[in-house]
Amino acid sequence: MALLGWLKKRWSNRGHARPYVPKNCFYKVHRGDDDALAEAFYRCSYLAKCRGKGYGASCANNYSGSRVQMKTSARKVP
Repeated sequence: MALLGWLKKRWSNRGHARPYVPKNCFYKVHRGDDDALAEAFYRCSYLAKCRGKGYGASCANNYSGSRVQMKTSARKVP
């Protein structure tokens, strides 16, 4: 049995909801493949970050959002 199948089965046997498993959740890195290693390292470093939002100066505003701007549609409403 594959690892993810085993984990899902164990999780459901304990009465928990089905866990979310992202696409491409495994990386296969061959010796000497620096690009694949960089990708895997970047993803692991993101998942292992030690803190999130809310750690700033006390006078800074924290709106619990990102700086990504919403796309505005160019379509005119009749």
